Amino acid sequence: MKKYNVLFLIAGLFALNSCVDADIDDALEYEDTYTNMEDADKHILGVYSKFMELAEQMVVLNELRADLMTITDNSNTYLQEVDANVDNADNPYLQPTKYYAVINECNDCLDNFDKMLVRHDLTEDEYAERYSDIAALRTYVYLQAAVQFGKIPYITKPIVTVKDMNEAYASAPRYGLDELLPKLIATMESLPFMNPYEESPLVINTVSGSSSKTTVDGQLLYFYFIHKKLLLADLYLWNNQYREAATLYKEFLDQDSKLAETNNYLRYKCTSSGTISTEGAYGNYYQAYFLRYNDANVNANFTSWPNMFSDLMSTKAADAEWIWTITFPSGDEPAYPFVDLFASTSDGGSYQLRPSSACIYNYNRSDLLRTNDAPYDPRGEGATFNENNANSDTVCAKYLGLFDPSQSYVQEGRWWLYRSAMVLLRFAECMNRLGYPEFAWNFVTKGIAGTYGTSYPSGITLNGKTDEYGVLLPTSNPAYFRGQGQILDVLYPITMGITDNEADSALLYFDSRFYSSASSNPFDGYSVRGGWRENRGLRVGRQCMSYYDNLDADLAGRYADLSDCPTKQDSIYLVEKLIMDEASRELAHEGNRFPDLIRAARRMDAQGNDGMSGGAYLQALINRKNQGRNNVLGNADYTSSDNWYLKWH
Repeated sequence: MKKYNVLFLIAGLFALNSCVDADIDDALEYEDTYTNMEDADKHILGVYSKFMELAEQMVVLNELRADLMTITDNSNTYLQEVDANVDNADNPYLQPTKYYAVINECNDCLDNFDKMLVRHDLTEDEYAERYSDIAALRTYVYLQAAVQFGKIPYITKPIVTVKDMNEAYASAPRYGLDELLPKLIATMESLPFMNPYEESPLVINTVSGSSSKTTVDGQLLYFYFIHKKLLLADLYLWNNQYREAATLYKEFLDQDSKLAETNNYLRYKCTSSGTISTEGAYGNYYQAYFLRYNDANVNANFTSWPNMFSDLMSTKAADAEWIWTITFPSGDEPAYPFVDLFASTSDGGSYQLRPSSACIYNYNRSDLLRTNDAPYDPRGEGATFNENNANSDTVCAKYLGLFDPSQSYVQEGRWWLYRSAMVLLRFAECMNRLGYPEFAWNFVTKGIAGTYGTSYPSGITLNGKTDEYGVLLPTSNPAYFRGQGQILDVLYPITMGITDNEADSALLYFDSRFYSSASSNPFDGYSVRGGWRENRGLRVGRQCMSYYDNLDADLAGRYADLSDCPTKQDSIYLVEKLIMDEASRELAHEGNRFPDLIRAARRMDAQGNDGMSGGAYLQALINRKNQGRNNVLGNADYTSSDNWYLKWH
């Protein structure tokens, strides 16, 4: 594929003077700006710039409507209305306009890309990468809009004039999630290119013959673009196609597992090491540590977990965690909205939103201690939220990682969209609904190495077996068997008695085997350390927190403890809530919460529940949020599914 210099693209990333900035009446009068690949890339960056204008609305709707974020005394009426689920046609947060502005820009790009392909202005490879990216972004925005607004118009052609816009909205078919999801899935399944950008100058900058990753203001542009396979997995998950979703999630999580053992455990596996010799030197891991030989000392601890929200994306630890995140450089348009929303007034913000009391309670439960009995979750204070010493404001910290209050005029930051922990939680959500609740919950809390260990089971007969390369395995030492899903009769978890289903076994199997002595290895190039050897769970491994398997009674249905569940179905119902519970600690305020809860609530209503309907479950969470605070407009009522969706304005 031909490569181009992209310096001029970078210079104009947030100041594009193309059709994406034009009035809707004039949008298609700029068709002559679609003449070559550089033009196509400029328009793609323009679409993503338009998408960035959605950041504030998406975070507000996806978090403030849920249980982990709430208003402050400084909140304006619009935010109070969102919090109380009160309709107002003039409230900009409650209007679908910005969602459809992005959708229209996507439609315009896709329409012109088709024309460019016909005119041979793009090669088939260039077209496939770019068309697929924009079609996926449109699909993502449609999913986000449908979660919030319920039945929405589905439009796939660009709107040229205001008259066309009125006619399009009047005549377009309107679909709820049940009708829309199959259409979105069909779109994604038909895309010609599903991998991330590979050789595009959008991500690879070639200057004087040397390749490097494209950067904008020092930030890697690679992270700006949607991950298409994970979006398709999300759509499958929403559509209750759990096996299809789990397959894509696992493919993503398990990538790099066959690399050399020095690197096969890092990317996207949420790895952990447990202890650290020198405080501050966290290297490749985002986790809470105990200082080595001092793990029993409650004061001898260090956490690097908050650093994922402030590190440069070029660090190895950030590259192993983040998948999709967009940086807002200071002084560019669109401006970064979250300093004003979240920062304390003494630091230069308006402090209109803060963590809810329910959010803070999640991290300070007295019955959920660290493994050395310290009484707090390191993902809480100092990580998800901070206490401002000047006026005791409790602020949402994740969006302020790049903000320095001493230079409050420099307002930059990131919009958090996808990271590996989210994928891990969604994979567990799938496996639970596939009928493996214990595996799913252990995967979240204790991880593969923490649950299954790091050595092969004893008593395995390998006579006549070959490895994945066709090499005959030794008959006496199974340590040499790496096992990547090829010899099913010796794989965990079949040997653990979990399943004899080969398809599910491939989903359940992760290689955590660890053998430090490679000198006895008879096969050149063999890895003796499995890629999941450092995976000990989001909770026990990465946070050094104690294991738990119970919910507070007000969130549970018939059973609050996993050990009390008499049937697998009861366990599935409870583990689903446990996964949502742990997600509240891991992903708080990152823009996932309300959609995650709606997905679970829809499933509770459609596929059976433990005596608590989806509406009752949502309301129980909202009631927790409402404790200790007052919204003059009242409190949201989500007991009826009719109230889950905003009115169309």
